Amino acid sequence: MRFYNPSAFQIEDLSELVGFIEKNPLATVITSRGGETFVSHLPFVPHLEGGKITLNSHFSKSNPHLDICHEVPDVYLVFHGVSSGITPTLYSAVGVPTWNYSTVHLKGSIRFLVGSDSDLALEVMTRHFEDKRSSSFTSTSTDPYVVSMKRGIEVVEVEVSEIEGKFKLSQNRPVEDRLAVAKYLAKSSDLQDQRTSLEMMRVNNLNIEE
Repeated sequence: MRFYNPSAFQIEDLSELVGFIEKNPLATVITSRGGETFVSHLPFVPHLEGGKITLNSHFSKSNPHLDICHEVPDVYLVFHGVSSGITPTLYSAVGVPTWNYSTVHLKGSIRFLVGSDSDLALEVMTRHFEDKRSSSFTSTSTDPYVVSMKRGIEVVEVEVSEIEGKFKLSQNRPVEDRLAVAKYLAKSSDLQDQRTSLEMMRVNNLNIEE
């Protein structure tokens, strides 16, 4: 797995990476076969046990990417977090415009769950997302429509072989510049900028109220 990730921005702590995926579950799923690239966007639920990460999701059976995964189980996943443009006018010295963002990349192998394994993983995924919305929906519903929709999906598990985080949040700038950027973004009317500010404060251990 190769992507540009200077040491100042690298995140390797597995708990931190899994927490990131829990907050930003929608992944870009990439598979290559014979010079062609296939891409899908799927939400994943991560699990960390004994230093090993697995993720569950499901494909629609009508998605041709699923057939490719049956042939080529190796996949590359990208999860995106905060994202904001940064103006150099905030810096204490001459600079250039840049972009602050957070992302997690991983490589893994897909396996296809069947029977009770599939049912259990689907219900765990359902509860993971629906409980956050105080929803009573369950994938075990016997409603004919729900049953028919379940027939149209295939539940998958990705066994992660490589994972790396890149949190580019001004760590390479002097503390005074980090504070200036975080304060500026916190006052923005853009909710994405506000999220970036909060993440900058967390990662850089900043307190903009001081």
